[in-house]
Amino acid sequence: MDEYAKFRYITDRELYLTEKPYILYYTVPGVPSNNIIFQEGPEQKIVDVRGRENDFSLEDYGFTFMTFRAPKGIDWKNETDIEKQYVPVVKELVGELLGGGEMRFEMWEWRVGIRPSSYVFHVP
Repeated sequence: MDEYAKFRYITDRELYLTEKPYILYYTVPGVPSNNIIFQEGPEQKIVDVRGRENDFSLEDYGFTFMTFRAPKGIDWKNETDIEKQYVPVVKELVGELLGGGEMRFEMWEWRVGIRPSSYVFHVP
């Protein structure tokens, strides 16, 4: 079922010509926690693609849908556990998706979440 929703977008600021937009997830004395101003966009239709996942390819749409089961036994609150058990599997999966061969890619930004895993991993 399609839904309608409003999203918040980063406003265009002259500041961004010389400074990238940022949000700090920690406190740095004397540094603002962010330099972003948001604005609410118009209501937009969100199309339900369930049952049509195969219609979307990485080549045509810049994204794809795929099923992935994370390895069992990962402590999602332990960064070392995530780095050793989860990140390598995701890198391998993305490498296969992109056709293999010689390539290098890194997961530059990730952090341990505060939401329960049931929020992220929904099993119907």
